[in-house]
Amino acid sequence: METDYMVSMRQTKSLASSNSPTNKSPDRHSRATNSPSTPRSRRTPAAPSNRDPYGNTPLSSSSNSGSCKGSECSPTKGRHQKYTSCTDNHGIRPPPPEQYLTPLQQKEVCIRHLRARLKETINTLQDRDVEIDDLRGQLYKMQEDWVEEECHRVETQLALKDARQEIQQLKQAVDTVRDRLSDAGG
Repeated sequence: METDYMVSMRQTKSLASSNSPTNKSPDRHSRATNSPSTPRSRRTPAAPSNRDPYGNTPLSSSSNSGSCKGSECSPTKGRHQKYTSCTDNHGIRPPPPEQYLTPLQQKEVCIRHLRARLKETINTLQDRDVEIDDLRGQLYKMQEDWVEEECHRVETQLALKDARQEIQQLKQAVDTVRDRLSDAGG
């Protein structure tokens, strides 16, 4: 089953080269000279290059940064996993890069991740502090406005009370004048 899989992933040759008996591929010739102790389905690890394990070149040099490099990946990795889509690095999922690091390097990576998260958290807190300061300023202004409105309301109530008292006094004065006029006229 593995050999069928490897053949299907290999680049196909043109019909002219496959029909001529004199043109043998160097890949077949090198396999024929392998020692009998190694199975034919195994491949020797290739030298590190910017190609994937099947000899395909990546679309850009930056696209290879997340994939396996050199002898860290063998072509048999990821075969037991189901393919989800064509964009998943042709169905091969590299193991996490931390797997190949020493414990000290793993701790350094962890520290880097924690520092990045701490920086994000600090930025978030600073943004929230700025937002809180803005809200406090708005609240202070609202309180000042409310106090000012309350002062105006109290002043208005006092002025209304004074006006009612004056109206009451004027009514009493008018009533007394009417009473006097009616007494004098009558």
